[in-house]
Amino acid sequence: MQAYLNRWTLGAYADNGWSFMEGEHRGLNVPSWHFTATYRPNKSLAISLFAQHLFAQHPLTSKAEVVNRYVQKEISRHHRDLGNMITLKLTYRFEHGRKYREINRSMNHQDSETGILK
Repeated sequence: MQAYLNRWTLGAYADNGWSFMEGEHRGLNVPSWHFTATYRPNKSLAISLFAQHLFAQHPLTSKAEVVNRYVQKEISRHHRDLGNMITLKLTYRFEHGRKYREINRSMNHQDSETGILK
């Protein structure tokens, strides 16, 4: 979801996760959520703040289990760098060089041949 408010752009992303089965292995991609806010004071400068997995110190990033009659195994991964992650991004766009204008061509195709061989 994104909202454009004059010089501000606010965004939110949420995913409830998904699971898949591959042979005897069942995998689970866990839920995630992100928030972003961008401010553009002028055409060339943008300041962005990005927040991921707020209020989760060690979010679960993936989970897998072996579905077998004789073997039981469960693997889960936690990634502490993704928890409470806040990123500040400063973007400046340099504009220099030659600007090219678009070529305006009119389509003027007319068939003037009669189709008779000379």
